[in-house]
Amino acid sequence: MGVASTFLHDEGTARFFRALENQEGIPPFELLLTQRYLILHEQPINTARLQATISNLTASPGGRARLLQYAAYLRHELFVPWLISVYDNYGLNLGYQRPQGVLCEITFARGISDPEGWQEWYDKHRHESRSRWVAEALSEVDAALATSPDQAPAILRAANCHWAVPERAAIPHLKAWGEHKPIHPEIIPILFGVCHPASWQELLPVGRTIRKESHMYLFFARSARSQIQTLNFDGSDSTWERRVTRILGDEEDYQYRVKPARGGAQ
Repeated sequence: MGVASTFLHDEGTARFFRALENQEGIPPFELLLTQRYLILHEQPINTARLQATISNLTASPGGRARLLQYAAYLRHELFVPWLISVYDNYGLNLGYQRPQGVLCEITFARGISDPEGWQEWYDKHRHESRSRWVAEALSEVDAALATSPDQAPAILRAANCHWAVPERAAIPHLKAWGEHKPIHPEIIPILFGVCHPASWQELLPVGRTIRKESHMYLFFARSARSQIQTLNFDGSDSTWERRVTRILGDEEDYQYRVKPARGGAQ
């Protein structure tokens, strides 16, 4: 899952995964992993192949359990009908995750707690894209922040806004939230969920603003370092490491304050 869930974004890698997605005979879970990368990096996916894979994997308990896992990873609207169909399957779970939780992550719908309610919701929204669901949910967050700015951290946490990335529809909202200083700790993990360079470029001013706040620096730096370490870099330069350096500012400052000292404590 490493490459697909990290910030390794370049055109060569994207071409590789686009070709792999359309390869004949690709195993179903390899296809889902490939589509996870493409979605994270804001690439279109072959929805016909995704639909066929969902249908094929429902035949076995093992396939259904793994499918639940990938439904949580991909958060694609095509999973919604299947998740409703297995809603009452109490043997189907992934640790803390159950169909109810994954449905919430994909749709942002609230106040629904039974398959009948989900089916009613889906019948109304089945022709909409997840981008629209994200945009509407985050617009509601914007309205709540405007009405109750003193409750901003609680509002953002309750909305689980980290589910929104990497949808492009989330970017304008993230930029606006940078103006709400009390929720900066909530924004940092969302910022590091953005993979595509164009989206990241739009969010650079937000990251730099947060970086300038002395009380936020260590939190921000640790988040940056954890993302670098997930790629298992051997110490050589990397696109992602340069990107983090651009946010943190001076490279010497970055080397000194973020990276662990050689042979010493972090």
